[in-house]
Amino acid sequence: MNMALRQPRTMAVVLVMAMMAVLCFFQLGRVQAPIWDETYYIPTTARFHEGRTQFAAHPPLGIMLTAAGDMASGLNAGADWDRIGAQRAIPAEAMPVGFDYRGPRLASALFGVIAAGLFCLLMIELTGSAWGGALLSLLLVADTALLVQLRSAQLDSFQLAFVLASLLAALAALQNSRTSAFALFGLFVAGAALVRANGLMLGLLAPFLL
Repeated sequence: MNMALRQPRTMAVVLVMAMMAVLCFFQLGRVQAPIWDETYYIPTTARFHEGRTQFAAHPPLGIMLTAAGDMASGLNAGADWDRIGAQRAIPAEAMPVGFDYRGPRLASALFGVIAAGLFCLLMIELTGSAWGGALLSLLLVADTALLVQLRSAQLDSFQLAFVLASLLAALAALQNSRTSAFALFGLFVAGAALVRANGLMLGLLAPFLL
């Protein structure tokens, strides 16, 4: 990386991530009801709280991260997890009064911020311009439909972050032909696939990406 580009690159990435952090975390718990597939992932979070193994439609990494974010926040330490976890999909009217939705949404929002930084880095590497990369990052940051998904307890932000990290690793492998870059590409593809199995398609596309 050109030294002249390094400082503006860091500033651009920090600016994009700061902007995304405001959008992802501001009033994170304002919607006091499950959003879309949160009706499934809040019950899976409940079963992790109870220490129960479970079958889910997707691999476990994304729902584990959702549960970990809620546990780390401590916002729902006294929640009625038995009641929530007893259902496969819980409607809003069945949720306990006082449940703090910021808990299960926390990890998703955090990965949304990480994804914005990775997207900015990718755009910078492709264009060779720090501020060009920051400007192109508005394609992600200003996508309001995507923002709703990144602010909710769903799998999109986790997979998006792993996919973007794998693309950065693929680009590094192409530029430097380092074994470590190829290994990182495989690691991040595995991460994406452990969130949703369709992440394996990224590995199959690797020759075309490179």
